[in-house]
Amino acid sequence: MSYPVFMGAIVLTSANNRMRVKEGAGAVTSVDLTPGTYYLRDTSLGAEVENAIFNALGTNTYTFTFVYDIDPANLGIKASLARQTGSADFSIVVDGSETFDYSLIGFSTSASTAHNGSDKVSTTSCAGGWVGTDIYREREPFGERVVSVPRKANGGVVGVSRTAHMTSWALGLSFLHEDRALLKINTSDPNATLEAFLRRFGAGAAFEAYESLTVSGTQLTGVSSSFGVMHWSEDSLSSFRPRRIGPGVPLYDIDLVAHQQVAS
Repeated sequence: MSYPVFMGAIVLTSANNRMRVKEGAGAVTSVDLTPGTYYLRDTSLGAEVENAIFNALGTNTYTFTFVYDIDPANLGIKASLARQTGSADFSIVVDGSETFDYSLIGFSTSASTAHNGSDKVSTTSCAGGWVGTDIYREREPFGERVVSVPRKANGGVVGVSRTAHMTSWALGLSFLHEDRALLKINTSDPNATLEAFLRRFGAGAAFEAYESLTVSGTQLTGVSSSFGVMHWSEDSLSSFRPRRIGPGVPLYDIDLVAHQQVAS
């Protein structure tokens, strides 16, 4: 049994990497994350946020961690900024000077967090990833070739070109609760839905697919390394149509195809 976890490639540049943080009674400070590509993992974006805040402020030390939850009543991916050492109050600030999209980590883009010593926790599911509610029905790699068919102005075929090999994945997702599938249903936490993830990390965007074999309560532990950077197929993006399992049952399944790499 393996549960699906998708994480979008969060590409930070000097134009979108600035957080704003306040520590103690001091002024609000800009915290610039190092430009690069990150994922919603403790060892990726989590480690970068921890280090960047400490380097900018230098009083408390922090942990920035993620929880992945299969219960549709809970946040799909939840981030938490916690004080590890030190006693200064702290807050994540929204004042118009930040350029980092806080919704990627589940925080409000319109209001600062409370300024105290408590953990700062996502209020919505992190938009930078998605967690399914049940196991992969299918997770199989298959080989393809990129094929082009050049045509004349009159429609006649000049020739068929089969060029690069392409590794693709068939991803079958079963028993998705509607709150993790459909935007129209989950208006209270739209970022928890697969539909929202496909919209944000769709055409031209990269993502990684992970699996977890272990569940503690409803939380996934031991999320594995990914199968590699992928991009959704055109068919998967052009028609989002989960199949309902049965009449009146808020459960669905869906088949998706992702292309992993192109090699000459």
